[in-house]
Amino acid sequence: MPMITSDHRVEVLAKAPLFAGFSHRDLRKVAKRAEEVQVHAGHHLCEEGEHGEWAFILVDVGALVTVAGQHVATLAPGEICGELSLLDGGPRAATVTADGDGSVLLVPRSAFLDLLREVPSLVEVVLASFGERLRTANAVSSGSFLTGG
Repeated sequence: MPMITSDHRVEVLAKAPLFAGFSHRDLRKVAKRAEEVQVHAGHHLCEEGEHGEWAFILVDVGALVTVAGQHVATLAPGEICGELSLLDGGPRAATVTADGDGSVLLVPRSAFLDLLREVPSLVEVVLASFGERLRTANAVSSGSFLTGG
C-alpha cells in the first residue's frame, strides 16, 4: 500500500476529536511525528493491560474493541483510540484489533508531550477534549446524559 501524503495525514488528524482544536500548523507538527503503519485483518493494535506509549488513528481501516474478551465497540476509519496513553502511559483498557487491511497513524506519547511543551496553549484544547469524552463516557455508562459541572 502506498504511504499517505503529509497533507492527508493532517486531514486525518484534524478529524480526530482530540486534535480538532489544533491549528493547521500544530497539526502539521503532529503529522510529522506520527508514524504510518500498515496493518492486516486480525492484527492487534494494542492489547488490554499492556503499557501504552502511543495513540493511533485509523486511516482507512476499522477495528474491533474487546474488554476481557467481550466485544464492546466497533471503530470506523478516522477514529482515534488509545489517547489516554498520551497523557499517562498507563495500561491499555482494551484490546483493539484491525478488522481489515489498511493504514494506521501512530502518535507517540513522547512526541505529543514535546508538542504540548512547545505550544502550551494546546494543553487547554486537550483538557477540553478529554473532559468532553469523560462526560460522554459517564453518560453512556449511567444510561443518561449528565449536565453541568
